[in-house]
Amino acid sequence: MGFRLGGTIFSIEAICSGCGETPVTEPHEPIQVCVEYSSADIAAASGNPELLTLAYYDATAGHWVVLETEVNTATGIACAWTSHLSDFAILAGAVGGGLVWWVWLLVVGISGLVIVLVVILIFRRLREY
Repeated sequence: MGFRLGGTIFSIEAICSGCGETPVTEPHEPIQVCVEYSSADIAAASGNPELLTLAYYDATAGHWVVLETEVNTATGIACAWTSHLSDFAILAGAVGGGLVWWVWLLVVGISGLVIVLVVILIFRRLREY
């Protein structure tokens, strides 16, 4: 599934006070991140807040890492657990992204093969009579 950047972007930073004030990017235990999503986030999800997900940006890999997210539509809050602290955003899953091209090609190829086999079987039966 493809994702689009919503309207909510934020950073979470932690400093280790007993470690010479060094930044902490990976806490010892996962933390829960909860954030209120915006109307811009909902618009990016084509009006469906269930398509929203939290993600953090992995600067080393150069891409967003999607987190398993629970969206509470009654409160307008999205929550996820993470073991990484950095830049976060609410992403919107693409609506109707459908199957990727190679899945369609596979379906069409298998369907074509089945049709050819059925035709061969029909001609064999007709020859027997």
